[in-house]
Amino acid sequence: MLDELDPVQANLKTIEGQMQQAFAPCAETTYLHSETGVGEMLGVVIWTEIGTIERFGRAEQLASYAGLVPREHSSGGKVRYGRVRKDVNLYLKWAFTEAANSAVLNRERCEYRHVARLYENVKARRGHGKAIIAVARHLAEAAFWMLTKEKTIANRCCPHNAKRGLLMGPLRPAL
Repeated sequence: MLDELDPVQANLKTIEGQMQQAFAPCAETTYLHSETGVGEMLGVVIWTEIGTIERFGRAEQLASYAGLVPREHSSGGKVRYGRVRKDVNLYLKWAFTEAANSAVLNRERCEYRHVARLYENVKARRGHGKAIIAVARHLAEAAFWMLTKEKTIANRCCPHNAKRGLLMGPLRPAL
């Protein structure tokens, strides 16, 4: 049974290599790859699922499209937040959730202090699942701003720059 898995893994590596070649000259994937927790494949998935960033007027709209914003029930001045929506772009939600999980798992090694602080604060009050969704929403909103401003996060393993969310100028893709 394990012998049958080897050809499948070889096919996956071939497909990943072809995807990297196809999307390597793309500036959008370079911007997304600079984000905390987003690797080469997740950058491609996020970019292809978003399509054109001009569809979204605000970062919150992208996060809502990805299904990372809870429902809001308000009446008489009281606000109650419910579950996240289920009728959303599941691939985009999965990609941002995977990026959030990666960022949380590697927060000490790469010193993602801002993400770690957000995760720990929400986890203490609401638990691991809601904390991961909160981090994923943060990453989705950061992706919106990177794609809109055509900038990348300065040094994603530098706690000083990541904490303040500093951005670098536009990247020129190699042709």
